Amino acid sequence: LANYQQSVAAGAKATTDAMAATVSRCPDVSFTLTGFSQGAAVAGDVATQIGQGGGPVAAKRLLGVGLVSDPNRNPSTEKLIGPAVEGGGLAGARAKDFGAVGDRVVTFCVAGDLICAMPNVAGDPARLALALAQLGTYLTSQVHSSYGSYKVDSGNTATSWLANWLNEKIAAAPKG
Repeated sequence: LANYQQSVAAGAKATTDAMAATVSRCPDVSFTLTGFSQGAAVAGDVATQIGQGGGPVAAKRLLGVGLVSDPNRNPSTEKLIGPAVEGGGLAGARAKDFGAVGDRVVTFCVAGDLICAMPNVAGDPARLALALAQLGTYLTSQVHSSYGSYKVDSGNTATSWLANWLNEKIAAAPKG
């Protein structure tokens, strides 16, 4: 777990450094952030920093954030696109919410993807057996890699929905 946390922290630092360098060259630039799995943890952490006022850019410069299979998914603070899923991220919820950018964060999580939909079994031994059964199913499934075909509405997969949404955000961004 320590290596994972160090890797996410390194990814967040690299992202914020790159954003800061871009802003130093182009002060009026806007950004979108996306990530899958561990990349979603990085993008979500950077979005949290920005939304809480401590990031490399002002919150108004972050147009949209798409988190696919976020290990820190918090069902109470993220807008889930697609069918409801039980549980939250395997790595636990972030210590802070998305703050000023919360209205621009969307998340995608397929039922059964334990990275973003780990059932809450704390304090309920009866649910532990269910969680272990789900783990067995998860380990033999391809659910974590299914987002390219996972339908979130009548015509869009998670990835096509996200691409269209971000394109709309970019097209509507202030110029200059």
